[in-house]
Amino acid sequence: MKKKIAVFITGLLVIIAVYILEVKPRLQAYEYVRNMPIGAVDIQKLADATKEGEFSLSDIYCKVRVRVKNKKIESIEIVKNATNDLAKKAEKVTEKVIAAQSLNVECITGATATSKAILKAVENALK
Repeated sequence: MKKKIAVFITGLLVIIAVYILEVKPRLQAYEYVRNMPIGAVDIQKLADATKEGEFSLSDIYCKVRVRVKNKKIESIEIVKNATNDLAKKAEKVTEKVIAAQSLNVECITGATATSKAILKAVENALK
């Protein structure tokens, strides 16, 4: 009986440690990204160029290539992003940015954190 209790307590301690060391920081990072502000960029002041930008926090990483031509965002290429379904879904936020010619767009429902990461990477490219 004592051995079963010891095994149970050890298992419980492992679960708690994993949560404290891995899960909680990741959840906090995702919460931060979901709520982080995206700065305004005056596209009319941008020169024709192709620039790269990236955003990284915890296990969230995104890299984009943004092409500006004739004072317009002409294209946004996702250079690097996660490969899961939500990350791929979030990539559609680039279409919204190009259509609006602004970073002030709604995130993709269900993929808010990755949408925000992409928007921040675009912002960083255009700074």
